[in-house]
Amino acid sequence: MEHTSYCIASRDTGGGVALWLGGVDDGSGNYWCDVEAGVPHPGTMEFWTLVPLPGSDAYYLLNQTANLFACFASDDKRVALRPLDVHDPSFVIKLDDVGDGWVAINNGAKDRVFDVEGGHPAPGTPVIQHPWGDGTNQMWKFVDSNIVIGEGVSAKG
Repeated sequence: MEHTSYCIASRDTGGGVALWLGGVDDGSGNYWCDVEAGVPHPGTMEFWTLVPLPGSDAYYLLNQTANLFACFASDDKRVALRPLDVHDPSFVIKLDDVGDGWVAINNGAKDRVFDVEGGHPAPGTPVIQHPWGDGTNQMWKFVDSNIVIGEGVSAKG
């Protein structure tokens, strides 16, 4: 994938409404990944950049609004957003094709993936770290953010 701006759709929809990977400030200065509904708008936390690690098939995942990176921190169940530490492997992600343009977002060790928590996702649902279980709540699609904003794209499919 290119180094560009993406909105990341969850294959699991909330009552037929497209859900997008976003971020939230819990009010105490901690940022976490969650899902948000509808069409992302500039200035919201649904805009991401894949930053390639030179010489590998791995990336860092940058939230453009918060200027923080997704982190599979061992002390958190939720996927955190934190300042990048290039010496910490919990920031490394890999993308595994799961078919039809969808991917699993794995940690570098490939033992956990981004997972929309619970069986019935809704806006604000946390994104957690969980072992791969082949569920739609663990499948994501990277969509060019210019297409999403310009056309009000639905992530279904």
